Amino acid sequence: MKALEGLRGLMIGLMVSMVGGLYAQPAPVQQTSSNILSLQAEGLNNEIVSLSDFQGKFILMDIWAPWSPVCKHHSNTVKLIAKKAEKDDNVVVVKYALESDRGRWVDAVSAYDASGNLVQVRDPMGHASPLVAQLGIVGPPYVLVFSPEGDLLYRGARIDDAYKILRKAVRRR
Repeated sequence: MKALEGLRGLMIGLMVSMVGGLYAQPAPVQQTSSNILSLQAEGLNNEIVSLSDFQGKFILMDIWAPWSPVCKHHSNTVKLIAKKAEKDDNVVVVKYALESDRGRWVDAVSAYDASGNLVQVRDPMGHASPLVAQLGIVGPPYVLVFSPEGDLLYRGARIDDAYKILRKAVRRR
């Protein structure tokens, strides 16, 4: 019986990685977010951007990869969320690309860029990023939502769930 459970877990893990984490179950939100908020990434103008730069705001962080068709589709929803977030200066949307090739990232951003309350950054370490290891991300897309105090409100692969949690938290303020 244990062998079957192990095989089932392996198969689920393989299926999740094949679809880019789309059906990954969100892990319990129990870990400290201070390490995540202190991570730095590269901005479009080669500047260093840290999530702590947005302290005091709600942050919806979309972790994505330019080569992923799932992420490209996911980006359309993120664009809509960023557009809606324009109305609330207490919300910022961060698209955090796991991409070592700067040129591929810049091309993808220009093709899928959104106007509004959106910050584009990339981690040049790609999937070797400490963020991937810290959160146990199987594959992008992956979404995080932080409160203005830096508390992790959501982590998982479903942008619609993340947006619902973000909206609910913003309304309570």
